[in-house]
This record gives sequence, structure tokens and C-alpha cells, in this order.
Amino acid sequence: CMNDCRVLIICCEKMKETVESADLPDSAVLALPCLGRIDEAVILRAFRKGADAVIIAGCVEGNCKYNSGNYQARRCVNEVRDILTEIGISGERLEILNLAPNQAVDLVNLFENMKEVVMRLGHPDILGAER
Repeated sequence: CMNDCRVLIICCEKMKETVESADLPDSAVLALPCLGRIDEAVILRAFRKGADAVIIAGCVEGNCKYNSGNYQARRCVNEVRDILTEIGISGERLEILNLAPNQAVDLVNLFENMKEVVMRLGHPDILGAER
């Protein structure tokens, strides 16, 4: 997994520039108008299509231009972690981070931690579950 960790970063449109400025290797960025629009299927589909880990990166809580998007995203992440655990995939593969525009370094640190998790766990076996 050394060079082929695939991390999907799902962010709100407001945070897209911050996420892209972090210039993270082996990552893809999916920007949504607001993270309040995310649902469990989007995150689970990312794993099914080959993501080793998913980071949800949104604006600071209370700073969402749609009011409660980041709260809804956190609820969704907790729900997906439960689903992943039920099907035998480590919930460590999914993280949520609230960012201010000047906090790209926090994303870089979380990304590095997620890569370590993936190196420890290997690629997720979405159909056979992890050992």
C-alpha cells in the first residue's frame, strides 16, 4: 500500500480551495455544494469503488453558509462508521475534519495519519470484510 493508498477527500465547495492547496498525493477530491448534501450511499460507494480511506472536510461548525451542513455531515459519518463496523470494515478508515481556510496543515496531518491506518490495515475488502 506504500504508494497506492487511495484517499477520497469529500469537501464542501467553500473548503475546496483549502483542500486542493494541501496538494495531497494519492488523493482525489469530490466537492459538494454543502456537506449537508452528503448521504451514507456516497461514502459507502467511495469504498466500493476502491477508496482505502475517506476524509470528510468541511467548514468549522457554526460557519456553514447553509446553517447546519457540517452537523448533518457528522451525523452521517457516525452512521457510516457503524455500517462499516457491521460489515467488518474498520471505522478508522473514515474521518471528518472541520477546517478554517488557513488550516490546510490540519488536513495534511490527518491525511498522513489516514495513510498510516491504511498501511496497517491494507486495502479494504468490501465484499469479504477485513480480517
